[in-house]
Amino acid sequence: MAEQSFPFENIDTTESQFSEWATNFQETGVQGSPTGTELGITVTGSDLNLTIAAGQAFIRGHYYINTDDLVLAVTSAGTDTRIDIVVVELDPEANTIVTKLVQGEAVAADPVAPTLTQSATGIYQLPIATLTIPTSTVVITTGMLVDTRTFMGNRIGIWTTATRPANPTAYQTLGYNTTIESHESWNGTAWVGFFDPITTEGDLVVGDGTGQASRLGVGTDEQVLSVVAGAVAWADAGGGGGFSAINEITATNSTYDVSGILGFARITVIGAGGGGGGRGSDGSGGGSSSVVIGGTTIAANGGAGGRASSTQRDASFANASNNNGIGKNEGSYYDAGSGQGGNIVIGYQNLSAVSTINITIGAAGTGVGGGSDGFRGVVLVEYAA
Repeated sequence: MAEQSFPFENIDTTESQFSEWATNFQETGVQGSPTGTELGITVTGSDLNLTIAAGQAFIRGHYYINTDDLVLAVTSAGTDTRIDIVVVELDPEANTIVTKLVQGEAVAADPVAPTLTQSATGIYQLPIATLTIPTSTVVITTGMLVDTRTFMGNRIGIWTTATRPANPTAYQTLGYNTTIESHESWNGTAWVGFFDPITTEGDLVVGDGTGQASRLGVGTDEQVLSVVAGAVAWADAGGGGGFSAINEITATNSTYDVSGILGFARITVIGAGGGGGGRGSDGSGGGSSSVVIGGTTIAANGGAGGRASSTQRDASFANASNNNGIGKNEGSYYDAGSGQGGNIVIGYQNLSAVSTINITIGAAGTGVGGGSDGFRGVVLVEYAA
């Protein structure tokens, strides 16, 4: 039959037709919520019995109702260990839905839970708890049980602010409100829009410490979004986000104060220059400079000292050079080399969460034989004032 339609008066609707039809309106599960007792399991702590509470369940278009406590007896695993699963089982062939234990295999170690049957047309087993039975168990305790109930899903309604449910049932807690053009949910006492934190044009929604949405009000002119003390916040941009202030640091300081700097800073670290060489002696290298911010280090090596030729008037000035230092004629005696400049390293760091930084300034290389000393290292901290 290519076309089917049902239900109609005086025309039979089959069980499979009704099941297929009803499944489109509801997911299989227990009626209730994770905090409720519906079909929940308790134990006395003095025997091998499980007590299943009253409750209802929807299983593939069929409905189950248990109106009173139901007791299931558990078989001991003896000297082995076993995993059982408590299920609500639909059997359309037998025209029944019952709560029962599906027993696993008892083994000496590493037991495996039994495989459940969940067919599209035949038996369907809805799990509500897993029970692990240790060796020589004579009493079932709460710690052996794991609640595995899943619940019937909520339907999504469509309404206006005026027509939405005033006292929603368990299945009317989510809907689309055409008045505010947004989804909203019932929190137990009131309807709450998904984006209720927004009150003013330009507001932002950010996550708070509990994972909930919260409001970050719109900032003022020329502010930029930043992180202050670990939280998202608006901060002064200092002229459109550029760096408007600069601190030049030329002395080692293990507790340089940066508590007044919020947001990112550009940190330039320059190693000391090497000293010049002359008259047969090489100049000394410059020292390294560094900045330590929390666990991050920005470092720049110092430049190498200039070299001097070991004999009078080498044929090539190159014999007296070092890296980028330039060889030159030193009168009528020896050729000499200029010291190399220190390296320059630039880094960007957020200083909002720190109050001090550790700074080391490289010492200048010493010139010899008439060669000039190098320049001392320096650190530049640029930020938005």
